[in-house]
Amino acid sequence: MPTDMVRQQEEGFGHDYGLIHEMIVTGRKVGAGQGFYSALAHNEELFARVVEFVRNGGNVTANAEATVSSRPVLAHEVEHLISGMFIPADKQLGLVRERNVERRWGFTEEDFTKLGPAPVWPSGKISAVILEVSLDTIEKTLEEAWLFAHSAQVDNWRWEEVKSDPGHLRLFPGIEHKRGLVWRVVDLAANWDKKDGIRPKDVRNTEKSPHSAVLWAASYFPKWIQAMDGTIVPYVWIPGYELSVSGSEPWSRVPNLHFDRVARRIGLDADGYGLRYGYYAVPEFRE
Repeated sequence: MPTDMVRQQEEGFGHDYGLIHEMIVTGRKVGAGQGFYSALAHNEELFARVVEFVRNGGNVTANAEATVSSRPVLAHEVEHLISGMFIPADKQLGLVRERNVERRWGFTEEDFTKLGPAPVWPSGKISAVILEVSLDTIEKTLEEAWLFAHSAQVDNWRWEEVKSDPGHLRLFPGIEHKRGLVWRVVDLAANWDKKDGIRPKDVRNTEKSPHSAVLWAASYFPKWIQAMDGTIVPYVWIPGYELSVSGSEPWSRVPNLHFDRVARRIGLDADGYGLRYGYYAVPEFRE
C-alpha cells in the first residue's frame, strides 16, 4: 500500500478515536455507560436504528418510530416529566442495561428486544412509566431494587424487620412472580386521602397493586423520593408485598417508603395493612 494512503488511514483512525472519546464523554453526561455501548457494539440492528435516527436529523421514519426507542412521543415532555421528578423511559432503559452488566443479572439482548416500546407517559400529576425488573426470586428482586434506590440518596434507613427471605416476604396472594422485564404505568399518588387516610387492605388487589415497580421507581427517580413530604407529594405504601414481622399477625404488614427531609434519608419501613395514614398513598397500576 502506498505510504501516503497508509498515512491517510492512520490519520483517519486517529480522528475516529478522538470522536469516539468525545462520544463517550457526552454519553456519560446523559446516562450512557458500559451497558449502552456494549449493546450498541453487539447489536447490528440497534446500531442501524441509531444511524438512521442521526441521518434523519433526530427524526425517525414512520416505520422506525415504533421500534427505534422505548421512548414514546410525549406532550411537551409531560410538563418536563412533572417538574423534574422523573426521567424518561429511554434513560431508565439505559440504566437497566448498565445494571444488567454491572450486577450480572443475565438478561440478553433478546430479552431487551422482547420488552418492546414503552407506553405513552401518563397524564396524572404523580404518575410515571416505570421499567420493572423481576429477577430470579422475589428476595433478589427486592434487594437489588432497594440497593439502587438507597444508593441514589445521601443516607438511608431500613427497619430491621423488613426481611426479604421467603419466610418474611411474599407477594400479595394471586400475584405471580415471573423473571423478566416489563413496562408499567403506575399512579404513585393513587388512593391518597389526606384527611382520613386509606387502609391498604381496602384497596390492594392482584391486578392493580405494584410491588418491585415502586422500588425501581425510587431507584430511577431519586428526586421523586426527595420531593416526598406527605402533603404535596405523598409517601407510599408498596401494596403488592406482604411481610411477616415478629410480634404481629403473619403477613399482616405492608412495606412503605418515606423520606426524612431533615436527615435527607430514604426509609424502608412496614406497618399493618389496616392502618390509615393521611400522608401515604397506595399506588396502583394504570392501563
